[in-house]
Amino acid sequence: MESRSRIAVVTGGMGGIGTAICQRLYKEGFKVIVGCSSDSSRKNDWIASQLAAGYQFECIYGDVTDWETTRKSFEMAREQFGPIDVLVNN
Repeated sequence: MESRSRIAVVTGGMGGIGTAICQRLYKEGFKVIVGCSSDSSRKNDWIASQLAAGYQFECIYGDVTDWETTRKSFEMAREQFGPIDVLVNN
C-alpha cells in the first residue's frame, strides 16, 4: 500500500483548474483532500471519474463563504487525516 504522508487541501477542487491542481499534488505524492460542493450527485460523479483516471481523493464539504462551516471542515480533516501541509485556495 502506498504511503501518502503529506496532506494537501484544495478548496474548489472539483472545477477544471482545481482538478488539475489536485491531480498534480497527487502525482507529487500528497494525500489530497478536496473541498467539495454540497451537490452530492456532482461530487459522486467527479470522484468516480477521478478514480477511473487513477486518482484517489478524499472529500470534505466546505463553503468558503461561511466561516463556521469552513472551520468545522478543516477541523474534521485534521482529525481524520492529520496536520495539513499544503492549502490551495482555488
